[in-house]
Amino acid sequence: MMKKFYLFLAVLGFAVPSFYTFAFSVETLEAWGGVTISNLLMLSPEFYRTATLNNVSTQLLADVLVASVVFFIWMFGEGRRLGIRHLWVYPVITYSIAFSVAVPLFFYAREVAKERAVSGGAATS
Repeated sequence: MMKKFYLFLAVLGFAVPSFYTFAFSVETLEAWGGVTISNLLMLSPEFYRTATLNNVSTQLLADVLVASVVFFIWMFGEGRRLGIRHLWVYPVITYSIAFSVAVPLFFYAREVAKERAVSGGAATS
């Protein structure tokens, strides 16, 4: 039951932030004169510049960054304890897609690993 819920949260964690990222990208590229290689390369720096325009948005960004570091510390320990492979993928997902995708995906993998441990090593999904 929880596995499906975690997958749902991962999809939601992708869809909601992506809507705003897409809107930001379209608005910014339009203001810059359209899609060019140089404009595409400048989207990420512009995103972070815009994300730190005021104290409120900077606080939210800092909060997510600190929470992600805390999550990674716990995740690497928990992942090793449960024998979850490819732990490096969750920080990559966090900083390339969204923290709101990485966390529920790890929780999904954690549930699978716990089921595997209970069933004596037989893989279930």
